Amino acid sequence: MAEIFVDFTPVQRDIQRVLSKAASEAQAQRAIMWGLNQVGAKALTKARRALVAQTSVPYSRVMGHVVGKPAHPNHLAYRIEARDTAIPLKQFLNGTVRAGQKSVPVLVWGEKRVIKGHAFMIGPGSGKARYRRGKIQTKETTGSGHELFPVKRVASGHGEGSLKALWGPIVPKELLRDSKPTKNYLETVVPVEFVPVLEQKLDAIMAGAGGKKP
Repeated sequence: MAEIFVDFTPVQRDIQRVLSKAASEAQAQRAIMWGLNQVGAKALTKARRALVAQTSVPYSRVMGHVVGKPAHPNHLAYRIEARDTAIPLKQFLNGTVRAGQKSVPVLVWGEKRVIKGHAFMIGPGSGKARYRRGKIQTKETTGSGHELFPVKRVASGHGEGSLKALWGPIVPKELLRDSKPTKNYLETVVPVEFVPVLEQKLDAIMAGAGGKKP
């Protein structure tokens, strides 16, 4: 699971200024909760969209694996959690691919690429394969279904000559990647956006309570 902790220290003085208008601690806490949930929900949507652009992972999958945990009276924090496993590179194919093909077009990590020097084979569980003269040769053993799966040959060291599957992005890892829009937004923009939202929520609470301190 990936977690990013947003540092509100740079805007702490502004937050204290806003909260000083509260008539009671209960009003302040309610304003904080409402403010966190509004800014958090917006951040969740922006983070999901940024991750789609950053990874080329479908939005439906990002939505299912990147979720928000709203603040509540006993926990004044909005959490964005990301949980997922590595996604097979075959899910990012960008065009028709044949078994044994050596130049494979993919759309992944937000850009079109051509994976060279790799091949596609019948998927695990449906057959055995070996690498020979730049081609994948398969021998059917179990099952009747065929699927293309990206692999590469291990050139040296442990497992030399064997085939290793290729994988695409891991959504939680991408959420934490430095110098990317997703993490930059959460760490730098969210604290600044929180202050005016907090003030708006507190003003609404004060107006509902008569707008006067005792």
